[in-house]
Amino acid sequence: TAERELDLLRNAVAVEFPPVPSAVDYQQVAVVAFLGCFQKPNTFHPGHRGGTLSNVNHHSFHQRLLRQKHDCDSHLSKLGITSLSMAMKVNIRIVGRKSSEPWLEEGVEMYETRLKPSNLQVETTWHKDNSALIKGVDMDRSKNHCVVCLDPNGLQTTSEVFCDKLYEWLEDGGSRLSFIIGGAEGLPNELKYTSYSSSGKQSQPPPMISLSTLTFTHQFARLLLIEQIYRATEIRKGSGYHK
Repeated sequence: TAERELDLLRNAVAVEFPPVPSAVDYQQVAVVAFLGCFQKPNTFHPGHRGGTLSNVNHHSFHQRLLRQKHDCDSHLSKLGITSLSMAMKVNIRIVGRKSSEPWLEEGVEMYETRLKPSNLQVETTWHKDNSALIKGVDMDRSKNHCVVCLDPNGLQTTSEVFCDKLYEWLEDGGSRLSFIIGGAEGLPNELKYTSYSSSGKQSQPPPMISLSTLTFTHQFARLLLIEQIYRATEIRKGSGYHK
């Protein structure tokens, strides 16, 4: 039960931690870790249950809290305790097959490895054609996973906005998110313009984003996407990776 999980959580953080650089104690930080760090910045205030933060300082507080969560997770790892947050999974669905260029696969594998400490797992599902891709999307949506398509005509954002959207999508999908990349011809029209379903059921098309107005191969778009996913996790941590 949730009460039992929280009791175990409080026991887990009773170990000796490094000094906390702010008023937030590690029990609060661990609760944030346990909940997947999805709390809204203006609904969590140290020492004031149910209180809110002002519009002026809630963002800086949230960033500080996230950095402490990262420190807490790192310390737990050194003690042999696994992260307390719910595992997040991103599935990249793409039409085609793995690239014959080894450097592309090596790049994707590098970012997959870098993402593990952030408790975010990224995997790729290859589809032989658009029909198989649409069936995969239907399956994701039937499980209430969030689905986002990549398309040149989609919404263009900064990395900071993409970071916010990424975690919103993960929250909406219950920690499950699928990005959809079309083949050499791009996304099928069924995903871009019309309500669709392989079974004939009416449904709104998924949201679309654009990584760039430039043209890339779909295999290279996959590498760009996973780098942005990694960058988003580093932005959330407040690390120096994103400058």
